[in-house]
Amino acid sequence: MASALALPSVVVLGLAALAGLTPGCAGEGSDESPVETSASMLESSEGAIESCEGTQSPEITIPTRVFSTSPSLGAKVTSVSDHASPNYAALSVFFDKVKEKTHARVAFSIAPWSASSPNSIIQQVGIDNDPTDAGVARDAAYDAGGALNPVWGFVFNSTPFGLEFDLMMRFLYEEGGLELAQSIVDQRGLNVKLLPVVGSNPQGSGYFKQPIGKAQCDGERDCLRQSPIGLEGLCQAGWTWRYLPPAQDVLDRACAQLVKEGRIPAKNLSFVSSIPGQTMLRSVQLGTITAFEFATPLDDYDPPTEGAGYFPPLTTGTLPLEAQNPGHKGLRFAHFASWHQPFFIGWLMVNKSSVWNRLPGQHRRAIEQAAREALEESYYYSRSLQRRALDKILAHNDGQSQLDATGKPIRVDGRPVSADMKLAEWPKEALARLKTATDEHLESLKGGATPTVDQKDYAKVIGALRSYMKRIGYKWDAKNFDYAPNCQR
Repeated sequence: MASALALPSVVVLGLAALAGLTPGCAGEGSDESPVETSASMLESSEGAIESCEGTQSPEITIPTRVFSTSPSLGAKVTSVSDHASPNYAALSVFFDKVKEKTHARVAFSIAPWSASSPNSIIQQVGIDNDPTDAGVARDAAYDAGGALNPVWGFVFNSTPFGLEFDLMMRFLYEEGGLELAQSIVDQRGLNVKLLPVVGSNPQGSGYFKQPIGKAQCDGERDCLRQSPIGLEGLCQAGWTWRYLPPAQDVLDRACAQLVKEGRIPAKNLSFVSSIPGQTMLRSVQLGTITAFEFATPLDDYDPPTEGAGYFPPLTTGTLPLEAQNPGHKGLRFAHFASWHQPFFIGWLMVNKSSVWNRLPGQHRRAIEQAAREALEESYYYSRSLQRRALDKILAHNDGQSQLDATGKPIRVDGRPVSADMKLAEWPKEALARLKTATDEHLESLKGGATPTVDQKDYAKVIGALRSYMKRIGYKWDAKNFDYAPNCQR
């Protein structure tokens, strides 16, 4: 899954600080009083709140830390909710819906901040009146499910070989999944309101130097000469992987099982989450990462000069190292289906006592409705763009050769080696082994006979999810987590 990305600095309002929670009218029919403010705020906005009739009060602006600028995962300051726009980003769907449903009385704005050590992001959000030194409130954050908790949070993002997105939505909203997450956070005294607000699509399961299963070569000679290496070959390939837990743990476990069975003499692979001081693309260019997954085609192709993708614009003449893409470095086989990350759910965390509970009741209900609608709509908006983005990836290196650090073509037997991007699949037997390893890994996270508090909570979460999957007779099918040619799943 995608890693956190730096955000541009913006001028924001603080909620817990003086320049923070801008007052608004509770509105006709509200069951709550207006948001309380400091004396100085009341004085400065006296004219705006004396009467709500016939005027629109100042909006309540909630500064929000956003972990990603990638289009299907997050947003940046310049992003829009129109999926026909090149500036589309999924989180903007939620932001715009909040404005619409609260009649512009409430708005979320992107604000960069970091948690104070030793706090996690969710812990920081729950601390009252603790802005940054610059006065930016740290009362709201948008992040991946793993940010909810280091042990069980990933389940609310997605699990390997997990549900399809629409079934996960049903689990959250009709089968008690969202209530369960909120109840655990409440029991741990975290003072945070949780809302799932972004849905994203099946993610590519790896850019590799060799195909694990059958590749779509389209008659290309260099591709046809590459025989599938299978899971056995992958486990011995010697690659340095950017593959995050739990998929990393599943793959490692599956490779260890092959060693145990005598199918391979030893496993030869290593994992990193990132290389200090290097972007992911730079690590690929330098060869410090030689196998990786990131996110969906839409995110992977997001132009690196503006976004967080992996395919810089091609120029004529010699390509310097910083302009090269994974295909130029040999990582030209893009693998599906998405066994490791069937979908993505992004979560909004809002401080309860300082922010959420002080919002008028109708605004809270409006935001909850906006979250549910945005969760579903962002998923389908992004999905409608995925095949087009994948086609761009597959066409990007047409006619290109693999390159060394100086931009010179790499040759084998005197011939340049193709850098053309190709789709490849995982063999059925590899997926079967990975599925078994997934079941074993998810069970191991319960902690055995002496579980920690977090492991006990994990057991509740995974137990509820598995019970739901069993009740509906769910069976994972690879074709539901792929991007078939000439269609938009």
